[in-house]
Amino acid sequence: MKFEAHRYWTSAIPVDWQWNRVSESFQIINGFPFSSENFNSNGDGLPLVRIRDILSSKFTTFYDGQIGSQVLVTNGDIVIGMDGDFNSCWWDRDVALLNQRVAALRPKANSRLEPRFAFYQVPFSLKIINDLTPASTVKHLSSGDIAALRLPSPDLPTQKRIADFLDRETARIDELIEKKDAFRSLIATLEETRFLARVTGQDLQGERVNSGVRWIGDLPDGWLAPKFTMVARQESGHTPSRKEPSYWIPDECIISWVSLADVWQLRSGKTVYLADTAEKISAIGMANSSARLLPAGTVVLSRTASVGFSGILAKPMATTQDFAAWICGPTIRPKFLYYVLRAMKPEFRRLMMGSTHQTIYMPDIRAFRTPLPPLAEQDRIIAELDASISSYRKVHERLTESVSMLREYRSALITAAVTGQIDVDAYERAGKTSATLDRIEEEMQA
Repeated sequence: MKFEAHRYWTSAIPVDWQWNRVSESFQIINGFPFSSENFNSNGDGLPLVRIRDILSSKFTTFYDGQIGSQVLVTNGDIVIGMDGDFNSCWWDRDVALLNQRVAALRPKANSRLEPRFAFYQVPFSLKIINDLTPASTVKHLSSGDIAALRLPSPDLPTQKRIADFLDRETARIDELIEKKDAFRSLIATLEETRFLARVTGQDLQGERVNSGVRWIGDLPDGWLAPKFTMVARQESGHTPSRKEPSYWIPDECIISWVSLADVWQLRSGKTVYLADTAEKISAIGMANSSARLLPAGTVVLSRTASVGFSGILAKPMATTQDFAAWICGPTIRPKFLYYVLRAMKPEFRRLMMGSTHQTIYMPDIRAFRTPLPPLAEQDRIIAELDASISSYRKVHERLTESVSMLREYRSALITAAVTGQIDVDAYERAGKTSATLDRIEEEMQA
């Protein structure tokens, strides 16, 4: 389906601006379906730009086979992903190769469009096409779609002033976003460190004994370090056959079933108790598979793909094989075991290291060991971590909201500048970006 995106741009373009077709100002360079036999991840050959790399800061795939100069992307090109969300970026890195379904715009001599000005405009036209494409349709761009894009623009000197303005102002915003993201990462690290220190009793005074477990270290005298299986019954899940329709009759699928589609609930740590699931299975499906109904209070851990996220079942549920589960015995509280799993994140990363398929295998899981203080101490640790998590989460949520507001402001500023809704010179002289950033900070601190 062809869309004339310019018709949906805006009704507020200044009368002295003109519409310029992309094909008149840019050469379109299409990617090539390189053979995966020559792919490598150790840096041999040239880096390969795939759709997933457009918004990434580093390359993961290189190509060391025969190439042609017609598929090279160079500094100053605009790179466009032709599938999915139609992401784009300004290429200011080393020479690289364009994979299939990735294109680049390279300015022609005597171009009517200043390349950086066009770079700030192109995403809006692509978003319009994306938004107008029916959701049920696989979203693809063709070279013809890109060539036909029409962008509103003033004279070249004004385009350059607008591009210079946006380079400066977006750099300020991006720097602030980067600092806030770094602070969010620091908060997450501090939280992780707090879990480890508290569940292993590192912050307690007194005699200590060697646990015999590297990640646990020395424990307070009187604490133990048994295997999980000594204090909890280990369970795993299963998926009833998708080929048997009788197992998946919608009206009969009423049993909550934890799958990787539910990891999003656990990822932030905000949800501890799983109360609902994205999918459900039927009683007959469960009876004809290795899936089992696990009681409320069962502790679960994602072990495949999205690895290392834990939670506690708020009601009886089954799980897929992508989860390990533990039904706690009388010597360990489910929530204490949950916090132990949260503290084990570095251990999970160690176990996954060097594996292309992210999985913690069952022999490793069966070898898990936990710090085990007396129940009264477990209760104190749970209460302390509950309180500290609340404080960390408030800071994290404020930072997340602040970053969201900064991104919204960045997008609005670009839109206003490239559609002529603001006089960028007057805007900059008035210090409006500084005032807006100060206001966002004040709102976050209120």
